[in-house]
Amino acid sequence: MTDLVTRLGAAVPTGASVTVSQIEAPRTSTNDYMVNNLLPEFAGKTITDKTGGGVVSEHANNVARNFYGADGLAPGVLAADIYNANDWYSSDVLRLESTAPPAIETRDVQNHSWIANYTDGSAPDVAAATDVLRRFDYMIERDNFVAAVGINNGASTTMPDVLGNAYNAIAVGRSDGQSSLGPSTIDVAGRTKPDIVAPAVNTSVATSWVSGAAALLLDSANGNSFARESETIKAVLLAGAEKSPFDLDGATASLADDWSHTTTQPLDLRYGAGQLNVDESHQILTAGQQPANGAAEVGGVGWDFANILPTGEREYFFSVDPEHVAFTFSAIATWNRQIEFEHGSGGDPATFTPSLANVDIRLFAADGFTRGAMLDESVSTIDNVEHIFQRALQSGHYVLTVATDQPVDFAVAWDADLVLKGDANGNGIVDGADYTIWADHFQQSPQPFWHGDFNGDGVVDGADYTLWADNFTPLPSAAALPIPEPAAGVLALVGCLVGWLLFRR
Repeated sequence: MTDLVTRLGAAVPTGASVTVSQIEAPRTSTNDYMVNNLLPEFAGKTITDKTGGGVVSEHANNVARNFYGADGLAPGVLAADIYNANDWYSSDVLRLESTAPPAIETRDVQNHSWIANYTDGSAPDVAAATDVLRRFDYMIERDNFVAAVGINNGASTTMPDVLGNAYNAIAVGRSDGQSSLGPSTIDVAGRTKPDIVAPAVNTSVATSWVSGAAALLLDSANGNSFARESETIKAVLLAGAEKSPFDLDGATASLADDWSHTTTQPLDLRYGAGQLNVDESHQILTAGQQPANGAAEVGGVGWDFANILPTGEREYFFSVDPEHVAFTFSAIATWNRQIEFEHGSGGDPATFTPSLANVDIRLFAADGFTRGAMLDESVSTIDNVEHIFQRALQSGHYVLTVATDQPVDFAVAWDADLVLKGDANGNGIVDGADYTIWADHFQQSPQPFWHGDFNGDGVVDGADYTLWADNFTPLPSAAALPIPEPAAGVLALVGCLVGWLLFRR
């Protein structure tokens, strides 16, 4: 959030055009779920007890202050509806196992910093939990709101029945790994969850931050209704999530901090798409909607929302210019599970029949607007998210494709983080720290860009030093300092080659 404020200053979005719901589980009694709207941090806001009879809960206060309080992520939010979670899922809103559909949600964002596991006596009640999930997914698709849902605290916990197993919501964990480990456990087990994590001390606060981020993005839609689709906000949040807090190279002995995925497991089972980065996601959204076009390029950052048919594969051509490398390239496709509702009768509950399109995304090299070799793909058959993540995508032409087996609305978001060749640590500055990385790996092969192979030929050598030197950018306070030359040890190793480099300088 600090980066967003630094970049935009007074123009930073606040969520002023957004309304929200906050669903709270009672803590110590049946009714302590309400936010204290008399606190100064909620001054000027209309906070409504939709269930009725609620008493103040400090948990509810803390979630609210992090979500839409004066110092929260979305301080401009002026209207919030508060529900008792027990009444919300049973009679007030979802109407669990009733003959009726869920009530209509008119708010833009729902926050669920609570979990539940259903039992029938001593046995798990999978049928009840599944009814909750399908009603919830139906409601999200029908009413088009963003739902951030918390998972359990504790690294050894599994995904709670609700609402972390929902398809159309955003399941939120903790960046320190002290939250539920995926995959999903019911209503098709094995799906990748959580979706995203945030650096909070518990999942309740982490979830409120993701809800606040969603409110800021919705507030930045600038009149584009497609930017306010729940699939778009989910795709943009996940595409902007950062992997840098995690171990991508197995550099530490512990496996607990590793982030990984496969072509059929789109997200990491503990960290999802990565850690919430509000500024990066905001840049993706405000880069604008950029439709697929087989004869024109999209920008390196952007998104799209469209309906896709099995015969209508979408192509998004883009390029990385010769001076840069995409230090990371992240692409996310999301789409909602569809639920067919049928009214119950004769005492039988309503039925909710699910269907899920199988959407795949692939990344290819391109020659102009002709597709070349495939570089990566995300092709899960059970998830409603796909993710491509590449590091050090070299200069050149590329195409991202989206395909489906049945008609469906989808959102896709992509983010090419461009850095100059020579910026080994990807911090946006080519400096002495990058030289040190190059020197530490000199003459080693194969090595990646982030170890000093700036031209992508697999070898850390003098040609890479030349790229670093050409792009060296000292800080203003050190503008008079010379560019570092290869150290004595490196000089001894490379002899004439380094002499050529020194002469060239």
